[in-house]
Amino acid sequence: MVQDLIIGKRIGKRIGKLSILIWNVLFKKIGGLSFILSEPLVILALIVNFAIGPMVLTFYKA
Repeated sequence: MVQDLIIGKRIGKRIGKLSILIWNVLFKKIGGLSFILSEPLVILALIVNFAIGPMVLTFYKA
């Protein structure tokens, strides 16, 4: 149980770092929050990103 939580936290940190990296790249290339928020693909990617975290945790617990 404790090992699963540690593994889950590590994966969560990696996903978090990846999402931050993606955000930084988007901001540097596009340079505007309004454009990012108006882009449906980016919103979809963020939803998927936040949905993957809990799914990975439940997968490791199973």
